[in-house]
Amino acid sequence: MSDITTLSNQPLGPSPRPRVSRRGSAAALMVLLTGTGCGAGAVGKVVRPTQPTAGEALGTVDVECRPEATDAQPLVVDLPSSGRVDLEVAMKEGVAVVAYDCKTMRLLTGCKATGSYDFAGVSRKEEVIKLEDQGEIAANLPFNGVKISGGLERGAALDLALVLIGKHSTMVDAVRRFELAGRCDGATHFVRSASVGAFALDVGTRGEARLVADVFGAHAGAASTSRRKSVNHDGDLAECRSATPDDATPPAQCRSAIRLELVPIAATGPEVDATPVPATMSLSGLAPLADPCPEGFVLTAGKCAPRASAQVFLCGPDDRQTCEDQCAKGSTGSCYNLGHLLTGVKDLCKESKADNCLAVGVVPDGDPKYAQYVEGAKAYEKACEGDVAAACYYVGRHHEDGVLGKSKDDVRADQQFERACMQGHAMSCLHLTQKYEGKDRNDPRAVKYAQRACDLGLKPGCFSAVAKYLKGEGTPKRPDAAEAILTRTCDAGEGKRCAELGMLKLEGHLGPKDVAKALAVFSRGCELKYASSCVMQAQAHLGQWGVPLDREKAREAFQKGCAAEGEKSKACVDLAKRLAEP
Repeated sequence: MSDITTLSNQPLGPSPRPRVSRRGSAAALMVLLTGTGCGAGAVGKVVRPTQPTAGEALGTVDVECRPEATDAQPLVVDLPSSGRVDLEVAMKEGVAVVAYDCKTMRLLTGCKATGSYDFAGVSRKEEVIKLEDQGEIAANLPFNGVKISGGLERGAALDLALVLIGKHSTMVDAVRRFELAGRCDGATHFVRSASVGAFALDVGTRGEARLVADVFGAHAGAASTSRRKSVNHDGDLAECRSATPDDATPPAQCRSAIRLELVPIAATGPEVDATPVPATMSLSGLAPLADPCPEGFVLTAGKCAPRASAQVFLCGPDDRQTCEDQCAKGSTGSCYNLGHLLTGVKDLCKESKADNCLAVGVVPDGDPKYAQYVEGAKAYEKACEGDVAAACYYVGRHHEDGVLGKSKDDVRADQQFERACMQGHAMSCLHLTQKYEGKDRNDPRAVKYAQRACDLGLKPGCFSAVAKYLKGEGTPKRPDAAEAILTRTCDAGEGKRCAELGMLKLEGHLGPKDVAKALAVFSRGCELKYASSCVMQAQAHLGQWGVPLDREKAREAFQKGCAAEGEKSKACVDLAKRLAEP
């Protein structure tokens, strides 16, 4: 695309280069849950429930999965309490693995992938979503919703109150099948993140508007035991309302998993490909928004509803006309997709050879497409005002660079980056880190935002935070924090960080010298095909750093990191000579 000037088109990969709030709207809620925003429909006239027919009471609804769907963001509030406990335990023990289609999900408790999760708070979101028929219930609560609602009277609805205060995220970007450990038959996806908070599910009436507190209060105020049992809930509303985005952990009664981000397990094996699986724009959180709903449903008013009845809904990321129409009607997620289409970002990222694209499409004033690009910038503004966090990143970039009709204004730019960052958009946090440290490496704000980007699962933020903690830039030196981050990134598949962690442990920069820990992380890095980790592992087994001589282990590490990969570095050549000695 010769008519696009790329202001930023840099790969976001493993080397150190480099979602809403506030108050309750369906658009704001879905930003955190799925990265989208849609306008809500008007509240209609209250319809009093009547008794259902026998067939209606059975609630059998067939939901078809979209054949092209890969990543998924299912609600899990309809899991039984035992299932939510199992999920929480699984996420404490490693990266959780599931067997999933859009209708069922089975947690594989005996299957794990290496890695861990960290918590980052976000601006609190509250919303009530009304599911008005069995089709909507089946599409939005796919695991147990139809069973829960099987006895609904005609005219009744399910009211789902959600309060979200943060996310548990892993830095694991991709999992290949050979990396799974345990009983993994049927595994299809791993859990990349879980949005957490509290929820309450209660029987309501179609067209009746209720507040979050009303739905949560239905359980506490229920006059009978049977009524209390009919209200499915988890968590405490008051505790959730005490949470802040800066909290290191969620409140004890506000940490239930609400929605998961599921990523498909890659089919590649070690003999085919040992490199990370490309993730296009998704890692930076700047990808266009795809419809997460089953076949025949669209995202509207915070829920999946039948396409035929939806007035305002999320457009497809390649459908410009529908995006224009829906943006004009108030679908902020459609405005975001429209911004991508009008400014050429989506196509530019398709052309990029990088695993991740951070492009900002711009043409100069006077270019034939300038007016179109300005309209794209306005679409991003609408999306940002509707709390699509990634859109605020683009608005910030436009003000930062003074392009597409925006005056150059760092204050307004940083306000947008801050807004997006506190809504959980990791790339905006990293951008603030880079801006602040570019002016003053000892600015404590750079540490704050680097750590936040890291906790949201963005590896470059972790690398920046490690450097700050080791050097004491903007923070007292904290080797313990540096070690924790390096351990997490090594576990997440960054062989280079395993090598760095091993050397730091050997040289005593993270506390007392720890040869056993160093050897363990060298071995992990070597298994990840990072040659330097293999070389250092081999050197250790040849007697360096006080490790007992074991030529067989040294030769094995050499084969993995040097000979097997055809590595010609000086370190590998020197190691080969030492192994050839009698």
